[in-house]
Amino acid sequence: MADGDTITVLDADKKQHKIRLNGIEAPEKAQPFGTKSKAAMGEKVAGKDVVVIWSKRDRYGWILGDVTVEGLALQAVQQVEDTGGRGEGSPRFSSRAVCG
Repeated sequence: MADGDTITVLDADKKQHKIRLNGIEAPEKAQPFGTKSKAAMGEKVAGKDVVVIWSKRDRYGWILGDVTVEGLALQAVQQVEDTGGRGEGSPRFSSRAVCG
């Protein structure tokens, strides 16, 4: 996990993909609350099956996607926690999230 809005997943062929959550911008590790945001993301996805729906890549080649874990839209859950509840801030594959 790079930070609170980026995860690494393994596809069915065990290939790693960096996924940047569509529509949110979490603090970077070195920014205030960055470590807490990253830890919160890890608790939600580490070792769990996720579904990623995506249609494009960012300038770094990472997939920009909508991620669902255990039936919940990860963007919505992470965004609410990162903003203290204020709420600011296609190919499809199912995969298992890994911490990296």
